[in-house]
Amino acid sequence: MTSPLILTDLRVLVAEDDAANLDVVSQMLARLGAAVTTARNGVTALERIKSDQPDIVMLDIEMPEMSGLDVLRTLRGAPERPTMICLTAHVEPDYVERVYELGADGAIGKPLRSIEALGRRVLEIHTGRTQPDDVPVLDHAVFDVLAEAMGPTVLVQLATQLNADLNRCDAALVQAIAEGALDKVRAQTHILTGVAGSVGASRLAVLSAQLNAAAHGTDDVALRSLAPQLRVEIDALMQALMERSP
Repeated sequence: MTSPLILTDLRVLVAEDDAANLDVVSQMLARLGAAVTTARNGVTALERIKSDQPDIVMLDIEMPEMSGLDVLRTLRGAPERPTMICLTAHVEPDYVERVYELGADGAIGKPLRSIEALGRRVLEIHTGRTQPDDVPVLDHAVFDVLAEAMGPTVLVQLATQLNADLNRCDAALVQAIAEGALDKVRAQTHILTGVAGSVGASRLAVLSAQLNAAAHGTDDVALRSLAPQLRVEIDALMQALMERSP
């Protein structure tokens, strides 16, 4: 089966000290259309970032000479740095939070389970960093049609019910992710995507789809890194609904 070339025109540096892992990741990315270069340690990775100016760096955490964490520290706050994605087998919330604090834009769990899931996740992290405003919190065209059809009174009732439903869904997802209950995550995000789409909650729908994809790909790191954004997007949506309601 041919993989979609969803990473075409993107330059990706893979920094990984294990030769087998380096070969696997590089070949997967190449099959997705990326132009791939490699490094076997953090020192070489920094040199290649400076000389090759990649769009994305796939960074193993535990490398000789200079670790992935030290590479993140070195580049943190640097202007025009590439998208930094950590490859890690550590899925503990504290550890994932640490790599984000050091400047990672995203994390992908090892072992990698499918080329399609890898491509989707890399693209999500990269486009989410470089184009954060592309997706609106609320699609006014969708919401305005709904508001006109319902009228002010029913719309207020809908907003109240929606807030309660989203809060329950958020709590259920947090619990399901903590328990590793991926079937429950898939079920809740399927419902959430439909609800978000029906009211024009574009950004919440995208986030829900990302959570659903991570659950299908059994990517614990992605789930734990995306989950905190759900509360932020729900609050942003309710604020947007209040401002848009007649």
